[in-house]
Amino acid sequence: MLPYYILILVPAVLMVFTDHLTYKTRGFDFKKLILGSFFLLFFIILACRGIEIGVDLDNYQEMFEMTLTRDFFASLDIYRVEIGYRILQYLVGLLTDDFRWMIVIVALFSTIPFWIMYQKESEYPYLTMILFVTVAPFAMFFSGLRQTCAMAFAVPIYYLIKNKKPVWFVIMVLIAALFHKSAIVMLAMYPLYHIKFGRNFAYFFMPITGLCILFNEQILRMVFNTFTEGYFDKYGEITNTGSYTMLILFVIFIVYSYVIPDEETIDDNTRGMRNFLYFIIIVQSFAPVHTIAMRINYYYMLFLPILIPKIAASYDKSTKRLSELSLIAMNVVFTVRFFVDMHTSEDLLNIFPYEVFWK
Repeated sequence: MLPYYILILVPAVLMVFTDHLTYKTRGFDFKKLILGSFFLLFFIILACRGIEIGVDLDNYQEMFEMTLTRDFFASLDIYRVEIGYRILQYLVGLLTDDFRWMIVIVALFSTIPFWIMYQKESEYPYLTMILFVTVAPFAMFFSGLRQTCAMAFAVPIYYLIKNKKPVWFVIMVLIAALFHKSAIVMLAMYPLYHIKFGRNFAYFFMPITGLCILFNEQILRMVFNTFTEGYFDKYGEITNTGSYTMLILFVIFIVYSYVIPDEETIDDNTRGMRNFLYFIIIVQSFAPVHTIAMRINYYYMLFLPILIPKIAASYDKSTKRLSELSLIAMNVVFTVRFFVDMHTSEDLLNIFPYEVFWK
């Protein structure tokens, strides 16, 4: 477990020695250092993990080794996986027969974009970091190489949305889907980001959410009956997962996002990402009966580590003290939650305890 403790405690120590509001000490910007140290350590942990970490790495290794013995077109028929990942795998195979390099390249490909985006967009870097490891799909980075690659495209997609480049946005989403089909759900990001939802939308949204929770199984069965092949067929079994905790947390986040900020001064970027949270809640309402909901949500949850700090920084005079207290509370609560989960969680993706590849 030591690498995970180092991953969190090094940025935490750096935060202690800074002004928690500006992250600047004697003119030096610790914001870059906090997130920089985290993502450097995160990359090292991903690159050096053993094949036992993550439930799918052994399957990816087998796929990689089988590809080595065939030419490109023959390798396409080995596994029913997306063409983008197959091309990446084949190109790596031309350079080396060591699967370790595939792990290293995917780790690099998936950490650098979020390092850049979080460092640029975050208002409170430690909160961003701790939300990333507890609320965003942190564990998926250790297991699903294809979906990890697809999630990395969320960063350029975000900036294409922000800068109103719809054509390039669609192209980028389609490229991401070449690594994992589920990435196609990012097509909803563009309209969601630019729609103007006011406070009154919450009154319309709450009954919709309630209906989705009450009839989640029936709605999902209708969807699966419509899409009976491919991705939905592969993950089509509806079971009771009991996953309500994250749904409750997301509802708390949406309430927080309206209580803290001054609606008159909140910027369009924050509003756009807050709209993503509406989508997350609707999709999460199906998580208690099917794990596919979380897979769809992964792409949107990656923006929560930016959104929540932005909300906290958008306080007005009447909520300034509440915002400061909430920052302290969230830093403490989510840090404690990460360490507790290391020892007590169900660990579905098998990332605890950590094992290095040379052991």
